[in-house]
Amino acid sequence: MAARSQPMKDHWKEQRLFLSRIIGSAVVLLILSGILVWRLVHLQVVEYQRFAALSHGNQVDIESLAPTRGIIFDRRGRILAENVPTWQLVAVPEQVADLEGSLIALEDLQLLDPNNRPVLIDSVRAARRFERVSLSNLSEMQAAIFAARRYQFPGIHLQEGLIRHYPYGEAAAHAIGYVGRISESDYEQIDRADYAGTFQIGKSGVERAYEALLHGHVGYREVVVNAQGRPSLEAVPAGGLETMLPTPGQHIVLALDIDLQQAARQALEGFRGAAVAIDPRNGD
Repeated sequence: MAARSQPMKDHWKEQRLFLSRIIGSAVVLLILSGILVWRLVHLQVVEYQRFAALSHGNQVDIESLAPTRGIIFDRRGRILAENVPTWQLVAVPEQVADLEGSLIALEDLQLLDPNNRPVLIDSVRAARRFERVSLSNLSEMQAAIFAARRYQFPGIHLQEGLIRHYPYGEAAAHAIGYVGRISESDYEQIDRADYAGTFQIGKSGVERAYEALLHGHVGYREVVVNAQGRPSLEAVPAGGLETMLPTPGQHIVLALDIDLQQAARQALEGFRGAAVAIDPRNGD
């Protein structure tokens, strides 16, 4: 029986095929490497400024600085309306996942008035995402209660602030007026940006009539924060942090004499009426 013939291998053809595959693989690898290098150059050189700005925005938070309200004096320089230290409960909109749920929980701790919930929700939603929105003033006891449960309220913070105080109480309340929480109708008449970090506005009397002078102008400061939004001093961007101090409100001196006001109040005690004293020389 004759043996079956075996075809001879073409070593030259196989070598050319192998070489062509090596060259093809090298070309593909070179193209991919070129794309990778181009992308790195594009990101680190061409797009450097944009990504540096984004990185800066991610690590630096803008904190509003509320201005100090102007003081009201009587004609002899005695203080009729001043500012005293207090604790403020504030919310950062972008850090609060469940706003209404957080407010209800704070109400359960008797830290907020349930009647103010609709106004607070509107105020937080209307503010810029990074702004601190004041929710309420707290007593020392209330501040301690919140501090013990702070971990339960992401985006809700405790900070020092000022509250309006009237040393003579109701003695001249009809003339001095009072301040109260900013309402939606108030927001329609004021510049929201200039009231960032402020939650009170003049409601009646001198407090309202001279609101533009007494309020002042808001400031801001940059604060480095970590991934959780908490202040951090570990990383400060090139160029440092920027701060613009707020402009305090102007002080006002009234023609009112608080001694005369109290004397008239005592004389009319138990009666209905009014006492008017005018200096004919200048109308005070």
